[in-house]
Amino acid sequence: MTRSETVRQEAMRLDGYRCVICSFDGRDIHERLGVLSTHHDEKLGMGGSRELDTVENSVTLCWGAGSCHQHIENLALEIVEWDRAAGILTVIDHQGVRWKKKGRIPNERLWFYRRKLAEELEPVEARIQGLHMIDGEVAGDLWRLWKDDAYKVLDPDMVSFRQYAASRGWNARRASRMAHLYDTAEQLRIPWPPGVSATDFRRQLKDAGKLEPRDYWHVAFRDIPTLLRLIAQGDLKVKRCTSDEFDEYVRPLAAIGLKINSWFKLKVDKGRLSGPDGEAIPFERVKKGAG
Repeated sequence: MTRSETVRQEAMRLDGYRCVICSFDGRDIHERLGVLSTHHDEKLGMGGSRELDTVENSVTLCWGAGSCHQHIENLALEIVEWDRAAGILTVIDHQGVRWKKKGRIPNERLWFYRRKLAEELEPVEARIQGLHMIDGEVAGDLWRLWKDDAYKVLDPDMVSFRQYAASRGWNARRASRMAHLYDTAEQLRIPWPPGVSATDFRRQLKDAGKLEPRDYWHVAFRDIPTLLRLIAQGDLKVKRCTSDEFDEYVRPLAAIGLKINSWFKLKVDKGRLSGPDGEAIPFERVKKGAG
């Protein structure tokens, strides 16, 4: 029996022309290898079955070498529950081919569940582009992606907003700062004026007494055990470091010293640093600034 092309096309349309498991976009066939296919959840059997060749029984999957369709045929993946009308898809990864571990793939990693919110966020990504001009509109888009880890809907493998921003070719540090600034404005219920840059808006908030200046020191350290203890206690956050002994905490950069914010309750007096309890910290003060 010849399968209905009308059923196939309608199933793919309902699934947004993407694989419901891995989100492969069949519209990118000119740039990526592979195409889409429709898999019948309930097998058609020898000779086929018109009764089972329906949109409700069809699942859109990527097709080709290493595809979800191939993994299902090889039993590496298994669709154990499919109900298009009720919006239910349950997939077991028997070999870790799609989830890097065995077991039931969480809903948040399946495109079938991520699709609605992701399609709302994709235009937001497009508007941001290269972050050439950070104003309220762009900062608002960044904030929307940052808030409640919404960026993980687009890419569940990202472990942080900065990693996600960097993967898009954006200035990760700048993107993170803009999202936080917009969030602060939201909490203060102060609208970001149209066309105002991030620098000018931050200055306006500071001039209005809404943001506290942040003192910081660039310092060179001598006592690594003390640094490790302060980090473990939450009294110190390393911004930049050149010591190999800090590899597990920060990535060494070509800069000398640490940037210590007053948020961590460290105090400076006559060129010396002390912790929240007044204990002297063996640092050599290099430079003080405010931001």
